[in-house]
Amino acid sequence: MELLMKRDIQNPRSFELPPIAEIQGETIFNPANFLAIYDRTVKIKPGAERQWGKMNVIQMLNHLKIATGSGINAYKLKDESSFLSRVIIKFFVLRVLKRLPKNVNGPDGFKTEMNNTLDFKKEKEQVLNILKKAYTSSRESYPHPLFGIMTRPQWGKLIYRHFDHHLRQFGL
Repeated sequence: MELLMKRDIQNPRSFELPPIAEIQGETIFNPANFLAIYDRTVKIKPGAERQWGKMNVIQMLNHLKIATGSGINAYKLKDESSFLSRVIIKFFVLRVLKRLPKNVNGPDGFKTEMNNTLDFKKEKEQVLNILKKAYTSSRESYPHPLFGIMTRPQWGKLIYRHFDHHLRQFGL
């Protein structure tokens, strides 16, 4: 399934969503949620100030690109999971917590070097493309370096919450 692209360079959302079954709740697979997250990501500016954490805005975009891309095999990350992370922590993140906690360390594979010199425009374009690919993915399971194999509903919820968390981190 691919997003249908329109030729409109003035509109950053120049694509049409393919028809998929409407999925309720906090998930990237709900078309309204996907568009809301996509539009918030489009609005991020190079000078956006973080409200918590250590990453700058470019590093955050790179982090989201790698984290989301790993689930659709765009990036290969090593399995850092344990029984505790696959069962207990995943349960709390997906079922108990309403939002991801601030200042929590993620898997090593998701980390961006703090002295990394990345290009804002390139990272933003790449994370938007990965987000579109994630939305159109039709897999039934997704690998996660900390939570192990995730079901489609679990992964959709995690991606939604992860983007929401980092966009709020930069005031969006």
